[in-house]
Amino acid sequence: VASGVDVGDEAPDFTLADTYGDDVVLSSLRGKPVLLYFWATGCPYCEDQHPRIQDFHETYGDSIAVISVNIGDDPQLINAYMADHELTFPCLVATSGMQADYEASSVPHAVVLDAEGLVTFNDHPGYLTENALQESF
Repeated sequence: VASGVDVGDEAPDFTLADTYGDDVVLSSLRGKPVLLYFWATGCPYCEDQHPRIQDFHETYGDSIAVISVNIGDDPQLINAYMADHELTFPCLVATSGMQADYEASSVPHAVVLDAEGLVTFNDHPGYLTENALQESF
């Protein structure tokens, strides 16, 4: 079930800290498509999707920014979890404002933005095919 911003909408800009305390500004990534992957450590469905997202990151990382957004976990826990699961994509820590902007209340969830920041996909990451991802390039 799609939530948050609609396909065709401009994605709400945000500045979020990553799990190491460095700020990432969404609009600074313009010029390159972005995959936003919302997840939480206690979510078994998210764990099922991690290999797909990691594969997208390894396959398309030069062409698309794969950015995960964790909801509700402590940065140290996130970093340990990512290391245990061999996940190498960057992870941001969601704020309540950003969650509200994207209506990211259930995880896992994926939002793909084209290079201009327009939403091209907004749904469960299991429905995100390689073709759908490549269409945003």
